[in-house]
Amino acid sequence: MHSLLRSGVRSSNRNQEEACRYCFVYSVMLATAYCIRKGRMLRVDVVINLFPPVIAKFLDLAAQVMAIAFCVIMLKPSWNVMASAFQIGNVSSGLELPMWILYTSAPVGFFLGIVRGIEVLAISLKDFKKMLNERKGGDGE
Repeated sequence: MHSLLRSGVRSSNRNQEEACRYCFVYSVMLATAYCIRKGRMLRVDVVINLFPPVIAKFLDLAAQVMAIAFCVIMLKPSWNVMASAFQIGNVSSGLELPMWILYTSAPVGFFLGIVRGIEVLAISLKDFKKMLNERKGGDGE
């Protein structure tokens, strides 16, 4: 419908376009934690698979630590942007929603990314320890 209005009538509904943009941003920020939990982060598996399993697992742990660090680093600035929008009282141009509500997606997404990242890191560390013990001929405990 939006495409028809924009091309055929030379008009568009800014509210629909704006709502779609904000829904997209929220879905990306909330999906970050899900992707971390499911191990679907963006990475180059071709390079990691070139290494022996112990080194590959170590590189995976390093990637998890970097993902957590990124979320930690980004949490404060994203919170500051949200708080600033709250103090100023900005509203969106089309829907006239308070911008701080829209900017909340970033700190929530980064916080959930930290929580899920720590959870996955703990599981991965346990698996790594088990892998090392098995290589040494231990009982895995």
